[in-house]
Amino acid sequence: MAADPDNQETVSSESIATLAQLLESPSGSDAYDFERGCTQIAVTDPAAVEAAKASWTGEPDPDRAFTLFSIAFNHYRRELDSKGMSATLARGRPRFGTLPLFKHYESMARIDGSVGDLLTGLELENDAIARMPDNAGALHTRALLISQLRAAGEGDDALTKSAVRDVDRAIALHPGRGRFYATRARLRYELGDYEKAREDLASAIRLEDTSTTDARSRIQQYQVERSIADALSLMDRRMEQRVHEKVGELDKKADSLQKKLEDSELRIVEVIGFVTAIIALVLSSAQIVSNMTNLSDALVVLTALAVILLASISVGAFILRRTT
Repeated sequence: MAADPDNQETVSSESIATLAQLLESPSGSDAYDFERGCTQIAVTDPAAVEAAKASWTGEPDPDRAFTLFSIAFNHYRRELDSKGMSATLARGRPRFGTLPLFKHYESMARIDGSVGDLLTGLELENDAIARMPDNAGALHTRALLISQLRAAGEGDDALTKSAVRDVDRAIALHPGRGRFYATRARLRYELGDYEKAREDLASAIRLEDTSTTDARSRIQQYQVERSIADALSLMDRRMEQRVHEKVGELDKKADSLQKKLEDSELRIVEVIGFVTAIIALVLSSAQIVSNMTNLSDALVVLTALAVILLASISVGAFILRRTT
């Protein structure tokens, strides 16, 4: 049986009125629910989408007009229609351009753009979050922009860690969103924390909303990313183990070299002492012989000195062999 168009329009109108009330949250705590509600209508209610496209520009009530605008924008976003998003944003900018949620939408439209688009989107999202710090969607989008920048070779670890904190906050506000965990996994992947990336991807797969039309493709993507993280985590653990083994080997070699150096220094001291004693013995003997008047006595002393020198040389050779 076909749905009653009049009844469908009434339900959509009530939903729009309910969503418009969420815009009253000053910190943006309800802004993510507003965005998800508009997206849900954009995905499930084609009649409401067409009505929103046709009527938001002429709607006098500002909150209702922005709600209709949001339904139209999120329809184009889910359809990956960049031209539709750009045209809708251009038409809405004069009226809604100062709203933090509008800046958030402008930021989202740049996620798949160039590095320049990503940097502009990051500035827009920073402005949006400054005015609605409790918007989990904005926090997640800022983290996603940074993830895209890192994938493009921009940014650094400090910026990536700040993005991880954004996702931590988004998860604390809305813990059941699989996409948040998937984004944090990619950030942790960039930081080399493959084990935690694996855990986040497992959570993303478990929490993914299977009722959406693109859930299957996202889950498959998460599974591929988890397989890569599994391999990198295993390689990382093996590399860490090898590094520890090499460090242990180097420590042992260093200890051995240190001991040899200490032994060598001791032997050198012994040799210096030995040589000094020989020199002193020769000088003393020469002095004694020079004072003798009896030649035979002098020959006896010189013979004894020669024997002592030969014995000393043998001892010195033994000491030198120990130092090598």
